[in-house]
Amino acid sequence: MRGGHDHDEWLWGWDPTPGIVSVWADADGQATVWRRIPETGALVREDTRFRPWLLLDRIDDLQPLDARITVRELDGSGALRFLVQADDLETLTTALLRGASRRLGHQAGSRGRSEIAASCPGCPARRAGPIRG
Repeated sequence: MRGGHDHDEWLWGWDPTPGIVSVWADADGQATVWRRIPETGALVREDTRFRPWLLLDRIDDLQPLDARITVRELDGSGALRFLVQADDLETLTTALLRGASRRLGHQAGSRGRSEIAASCPGCPARRAGPIRG
């Protein structure tokens, strides 16, 4: 049995789409969602668009902010407080690597993605994927 509203979102997610079986998303903002119709058990495929996103602990690497990028500070005390979105993942990646390169004093990304995480000891790994809304 599900608990209160906050607990529901934490455990089950905030997207009310029923029967999601699988989601495949690409860096250009295209997602394929496979879901099962609860009433019939039929499996359906839906193609949809989403805005690629990152959860970040800081946004200073994104300054000055590209007009194609949106930033929302999330509630709570977690380290990954900023939801950053753009129409494609390349826009996010380019802006983040450009800012990290400025901060680090050399080309970030030339030695792999772990370089950005290594520049922030103790920071959780960053993730990217689809988000609805």
